[in-house]
Amino acid sequence: MTRNPTLAGPIASWRALAPDDAPDVTELFNASRRADGAPDESRSVDETRHEFDDPGVTLPTDTRGGWSADGRLLAWGSVWCRVQPV
Repeated sequence: MTRNPTLAGPIASWRALAPDDAPDVTELFNASRRADGAPDESRSVDETRHEFDDPGVTLPTDTRGGWSADGRLLAWGSVWCRVQPV
């Protein structure tokens, strides 16, 4: 079942993202791109998982997701450090 990430509501809890959150992060990312009128450059769940696996990201300390009381992801963010400069 796909949840509608465009429905805003109060954030009931914050927690670090986990690998199983990749589909929700992807859905929210793509919905926000559409809402901004960005070109159709949708991210796939595999691309999100690849980002989660980046050696410069430690999910428990470098990510947060804001969840509604009914379990919808309403906000997320991450920070990361590149292992090697580009």
